[in-house]
Amino acid sequence: MKNGYQIKWTDHALNELKETFEYIENNWTERELQKLAEEIEKTIFLISNNPDLFPVAEYMQI
Repeated sequence: MKNGYQIKWTDHALNELKETFEYIENNWTERELQKLAEEIEKTIFLISNNPDLFPVAEYMQI
């Protein structure tokens, strides 16, 4: 990553990403998996350079 903020992944987020990729590997084509990886990289780059594009969501517990 060049310039911008450092992205820090939580253990939960990394686990979710791993599970998602495992599912996709078993149910999608390699091309679709590669496209998703590219889109994730683009989004991480955007967040790193302009974090206000994706504000933190607040969750309400019921």
